[in-house]
Amino acid sequence: MHEHESREKDKIADATTVDGAAANAHAESAAKAPSVRHKVEDLEASGYVLVGFEDGDPENPRNWSKAKKYFLVTFCSYINVLVASQASAYSTGEDGVQEDFGISKELSTIGLSLYVLGFAIGPPLVAPLSEQFGRRPVYLVCWALFVLFAFGPAFSPTFAGVAITRFLQGLFSSPPLANTGGVVSDVIARDAAGPYMAIYTWGSTIGPAVGNVYAAYIAPKMGSWRYIFYFTSLLAMGCHWPIIYFFLPETRHNIILERKAARLRKSTGSDRFVSVHATEKKSLRTSLYIALTRPFRFLFTEPITAFAAAWNGFLYGLIFLFNTAFIEIWGENGYGFNAGLSQLSFISLIVGCTIGFLSHRFTSEPHYQRVIKQRGESVPEARLYMGLFGSILLPIGLFITAWTCYPGKVHWIVPMIGAAIFGIGFYWVLYGILTYVTDSYTTYSASALGAAILIRNILGAVFPLFAGYQFQNLGNHWATSLIAFLSLPLVPITFFFWKKGHLLREASPWASAHFNEDEDAPH
Repeated sequence: MHEHESREKDKIADATTVDGAAANAHAESAAKAPSVRHKVEDLEASGYVLVGFEDGDPENPRNWSKAKKYFLVTFCSYINVLVASQASAYSTGEDGVQEDFGISKELSTIGLSLYVLGFAIGPPLVAPLSEQFGRRPVYLVCWALFVLFAFGPAFSPTFAGVAITRFLQGLFSSPPLANTGGVVSDVIARDAAGPYMAIYTWGSTIGPAVGNVYAAYIAPKMGSWRYIFYFTSLLAMGCHWPIIYFFLPETRHNIILERKAARLRKSTGSDRFVSVHATEKKSLRTSLYIALTRPFRFLFTEPITAFAAAWNGFLYGLIFLFNTAFIEIWGENGYGFNAGLSQLSFISLIVGCTIGFLSHRFTSEPHYQRVIKQRGESVPEARLYMGLFGSILLPIGLFITAWTCYPGKVHWIVPMIGAAIFGIGFYWVLYGILTYVTDSYTTYSASALGAAILIRNILGAVFPLFAGYQFQNLGNHWATSLIAFLSLPLVPITFFFWKKGHLLREASPWASAHFNEDEDAPH
């Protein structure tokens, strides 16, 4: 018999013998248990038995095998790529949308912008719900609705129907955006989370570009833009719901412990077993209010979250503007690639982000481990180290792309090298942002990331609406150069976070109060 099972049985035996009249008092304790509001230190004195994770407890996600942890984080990052790719996949069929509904290019872009707007609004809602009710049910319910609303763009006879359902698709596809960071915090300790966050960041950077690539030839080859939704939104995404059901277990500690306490109450017939979060039991209305307002309270009262949201938003504003450059530079008005080939130019961005990801093991992680060993404590700001170099690569890559895109004079692969350099910088900076926030908030990292993602995707929803005008009016060279000039402020901003980030943590009430808590305690 495993040691943790013996301890659990001992706990059951102790609890059932504390009071010889336990059986007679069962009805009374049943009435009391649901309304427990005592502080943790008062619970045992009141006759309750606290249920927590034992040493080596296999139910504790922190004790799962390394292979299982890597699988879960990789899987969550993979579905993050899928939902992000659905934003850009739509853009590969925009010409068909314009033709079928007789609308302008600017109006058809609404279908992209509303999906991204749903992406913005969703994380601050679903992230705290996952912290309150569990990661798994949020993933399952939202994914089912995500697929359901895909019927809109696939079959709607009006553009209004397409636009509305695209927004709802974006809203319900949002759990992987913030919750993946929460899953990392659930399964791994803060100082060991670097390699897992590297996977999460990779999924966050390549998702939109992947959509451009895999959907590049669907509309041209099948004859209708609706096949993008037949094949990807309905068929491919729909097939993933049972995969999520069977392969994504619950990782949120408070949910696992409450289930454990419920089993003990049932097996002993005594309702004195409560999880460590029993003191947090509130009415559903109060719980929802606290959970759903948490990301916004973080955004407006925690300098870390506010600054990270602005920083992240600015970075993503650049990437959404740069996405337009790919079609303009390599499309019919540039190097003359057809509709499908011009979408494949996004592979250069994927390559750059992948190089950034593969370099993590040899750059960011060794640096962070050296720093915490020297200081003897966690240092979230040390996660930003490679972001310093990344912030410099952003304008370098953009300027290379801007001033080497001369069809007939410079080979088309040269500006793609610039795009790949931008991708490396993008990955390094984003890794710093995501990991800095996750390390600072651990327990409620999903809520903090949800707040940061809100700002980033609002900008992502707005920028595509005018990016086309930018390239039409300025031309490829100066329009791309403008994005490069706009990226320059990220250099001092990143250096500021690296140097003074600890001051932001100290000025953030929640982060400073909870940073030094036992992060291995159930949350």
